[in-house]
Amino acid sequence: MTAAVAVFLVISLDFIFLEVFPGEPSRLLAPRGGYWIGPGPDPRLQVVSQWALDSPLLYRYVIFLGNILSGNWGISTSIRPGAGVWDLIQPALAPTIGFAGVALVLTAFAGTLLGRFAGRRRQRISDSAATSVSLLSISIPAIGLALGLLFVLALKFPVFPIRGDTSLNYSSLDPLGQAWDRIYHGILPVATVVATSFGLFVLAARDSESARSSRGRSPGLPSRLRSWLAASPPVLSGVGLFAGWVLGIELLAETQFGIRGLGTLLLMSLSYFDFFVMSGVFLLTSFGLIAIVTIADVLVAALSRSGEAQEFVAAPSGHVPVLHQLRRLAAGLLRPMGRAGLAIVVFFAGFSSLSSLWVGPYASAVGGGNRFQPPSAQHFLGTDRLGGDVWALLAYAGQTPLMAALLSFLLAAGLGVLVAVALGHVGGWAGVVVDEATFVFLFLSWIPFVILFALGAFRDSIQSVTVLGIVLIAWPIPVRFVRSDIVRRYPEATRRAGARSAGWVRLTDLGHFLLDVAPTILGTALFAASFAVLMESTLAFLGLSGQPVPSWGSMIYESIASLAVIQGYWWTFVPPVVFVAGSSFGFALLGFALKEAPWPVPVSSPFRPSPEPSRSTGQDVRA
Repeated sequence: MTAAVAVFLVISLDFIFLEVFPGEPSRLLAPRGGYWIGPGPDPRLQVVSQWALDSPLLYRYVIFLGNILSGNWGISTSIRPGAGVWDLIQPALAPTIGFAGVALVLTAFAGTLLGRFAGRRRQRISDSAATSVSLLSISIPAIGLALGLLFVLALKFPVFPIRGDTSLNYSSLDPLGQAWDRIYHGILPVATVVATSFGLFVLAARDSESARSSRGRSPGLPSRLRSWLAASPPVLSGVGLFAGWVLGIELLAETQFGIRGLGTLLLMSLSYFDFFVMSGVFLLTSFGLIAIVTIADVLVAALSRSGEAQEFVAAPSGHVPVLHQLRRLAAGLLRPMGRAGLAIVVFFAGFSSLSSLWVGPYASAVGGGNRFQPPSAQHFLGTDRLGGDVWALLAYAGQTPLMAALLSFLLAAGLGVLVAVALGHVGGWAGVVVDEATFVFLFLSWIPFVILFALGAFRDSIQSVTVLGIVLIAWPIPVRFVRSDIVRRYPEATRRAGARSAGWVRLTDLGHFLLDVAPTILGTALFAASFAVLMESTLAFLGLSGQPVPSWGSMIYESIASLAVIQGYWWTFVPPVVFVAGSSFGFALLGFALKEAPWPVPVSSPFRPSPEPSRSTGQDVRA
């Protein structure tokens, strides 16, 4: 049922994008070039007729919905005028499925292994090391890592090919040679996706393994079979939860390594403003994610024990003094990870927000120098291709990604509170609505969504619109972590079916309950801020950034477009990559430290949350 509703909502969202795009729909969707003089019917009139572009809004929506469901996704207007969208998508589908599938399997496998290792050694040095590596993994921008791998392993040391998914002599190779050729061309793209995504699976598997270890072994099953059955649901849950993020990075990696997949097709359609092609990539990736998450959900339900409850209402947590709660937050901040994360966040936030005090007014601070000057006393990090001071540009370029991080943090924190209240105190239809609303957003691949959102809502500043799109897409995964942690921390929870009288009566305990889960909510909201920095920089790299103030992502693009990297001018490329990774890493460190803050013990209550639950929590894909 959820999958069917999600399909309907995705198509409806695509129709909204079409309607809010600037320009008249009949001119936007039909091939350009003036009057049609070729053989056959005029494609412009054909498109107007097929999509009812001259009809009222409601009728256009019904026709649009029917066309999409029947497989008529429109024609290309610019890339190959008059060609069907499916004719462009089909050749690009196989490379994306192949590379994305391998990357998702390897990411889940590597992340789950490291997460289980860390979960069995909680609070040890090995746990801290594994967690730090995973947080650094999800903080590295894929665009920076991809270009770095290309520069080192394809240009400086020609071990791997620079671009493409096959060699020029691919058709003359035997089947075994063709298979190896594709593997050879896919090593760097897959490595980029795995290296920047496996940390999410580590964090999820770590919590799951810790809870499973505390429950002890299940009797009556062989050791290996027991281990496999216990580990399978968390792995599948991670696949359902993070598949959209992995797919987004795969689409981005395709554009950097020249793979002729959906990511390259999306970038090309963006350059030519070909709506039907952009719409086709958005719909296809969303439908694919719906299928993946639905299958993972079914498998998790089948592999989980039938006696496990899937829906919970949090039991009263007891009256913990506010002072104890404040000490708990302080304990999280004073951990080594908390101190390091707080210091990094304060540095980047202060550096960019007070940029005019650090480096002076923008117009005078970034210009006037000689182009491509190396770091010196006059220019701390050298100059770019226009003679702009890189240090000053870094200061001003951080304002947009950090604004996206702030807004994403606020939205994720607010929705985290809403989810906590709905799950723990209201229950019933409110909890189901909030739960399903966050679940549907996991079906959206973030790169196509934000691109269409930014272009469709474009008015005066595409920069601010892009930030809004990022805010709308950055919150689902962190909010899911809030739900999962609430369920895991409250093993005394009861089924909703048996708690009909628990609703508003228990609101007297709401303040204490929210204080209990505040570190979890704040910590996961900081993860949303970390994701927002990465997404904004990526989209700025693709050209969706306002002017004249640049972003860190646009600085990375300028260093590539001006051939500065190839010429060895590292100071135009390395600093913005470090700033993106550093700020994202700071938010992730701080979020993890708060999320892992020790729980205070209630002064008098038969119920209290436990950091190590004594029984299964029934986590599924939606948790």
